[in-house]
Amino acid sequence: MSDTAAKQVVNKVQFEDPDTAAEVVAELLRRPAVARQTMADPGARDAVNTAQFDNSRQFHEGLRGHFRPM
Repeated sequence: MSDTAAKQVVNKVQFEDPDTAAEVVAELLRRPAVARQTMADPGARDAVNTAQFDNSRQFHEGLRGHFRPM
């Protein structure tokens, strides 16, 4: 598949069904060679790092609501 065709498929899946896109990306990133190549791309690496930070922040904010000082 050409680079352009691959991008068209990804764009179609991403905008029509983001849940499916997330499943596809997660499955692909489980391949060590794919993960290495993806993390070599500064834009992709920044997007992953931002998502990790956002998820961590959300998790910790959720914890604050469950624990109250005595």
